[in-house]
Amino acid sequence: MTNTLRVAIAGAGFASGLHLAGWKRVPNVEVVAICDPAIDKAEARAREFGVASVFGDAEQMLETTRPDAIDIVAPMDVHVPLCMLAASKGVHILCQKPLAPGVA
Repeated sequence: MTNTLRVAIAGAGFASGLHLAGWKRVPNVEVVAICDPAIDKAEARAREFGVASVFGDAEQMLETTRPDAIDIVAPMDVHVPLCMLAASKGVHILCQKPLAPGVA
């Protein structure tokens, strides 16, 4: 039996294309959703990479799809809030660097 890692993507800018291409190469991974406040960007990435669900809000995405992990590819100013949100829901986190603008 093979377990599939269900991944959600937060952010649909330039770097998301690189991350999505990488996830496609990993066996037993399914990208289940992508979100971005600019829903048109998320829709475009979803079409490009065959992602089934699109959201404009990360919390709604996490609650609806219940992924195993989130790949945060959003702008740095939302890294910490997105990480806190994912952690509060017990979702594993992969966050693009830098995690935060400073140690505080």
